[in-house]
Amino acid sequence: MGRSNLALGVYALVCGASGAFALWLWGEIGAHPEPWFSLPPSLSHLYSGTLGATIGIAVVLLSPVLERSFRPFRNLAAELAPIVRSIPSSHTVPLAILSALGEEFLFRGVLAPSIGIIASSVLFGLVHQIPGPARWTWALSAGVLGLCLAALYAGSGSLLGPVVAHAIINAVNLRALRRFEPEASARTPLGGVLGSLSDR
Repeated sequence: MGRSNLALGVYALVCGASGAFALWLWGEIGAHPEPWFSLPPSLSHLYSGTLGATIGIAVVLLSPVLERSFRPFRNLAAELAPIVRSIPSSHTVPLAILSALGEEFLFRGVLAPSIGIIASSVLFGLVHQIPGPARWTWALSAGVLGLCLAALYAGSGSLLGPVVAHAIINAVNLRALRRFEPEASARTPLGGVLGSLSDR
């Protein structure tokens, strides 16, 4: 309980500080200062939110397939599962939302326009590490996802899509990790999210 409360507090602090910094730098929060495409604000948010939801759902569908098909991803899930199970279930959704907001405000909202989408994505990947052999699997996966979200933000000009994608991925995968069993995952044939839903 104490660690999850601390995590919620840290993410809330990061979200507030990053939002304030973006406001100070560019005069607004969640809007890219130099988007690739000039879109009206309403269309920018619609475009970003729709693509963000699509990316989030695609990652959620792909995650169990990767776990069942490739040992590095199965090892990663096995190492993350005990950490996730230590979080109270009532904190899963708040943590998913606050971590999405905090990380997106910082890495996409502030760092991507400041140091570039590649450098910010590398940093995003590097902070996603845990002790153990699967640390670089998570770092690489997070880096690739960060690059996609940074490109979405830069292209659309809206941070809505990256936040939506991040929140979907966090909320669904945190719940899935609570139920993850390495032996069952290794034996089960490819079934994607449908197989995991049948176990709930």
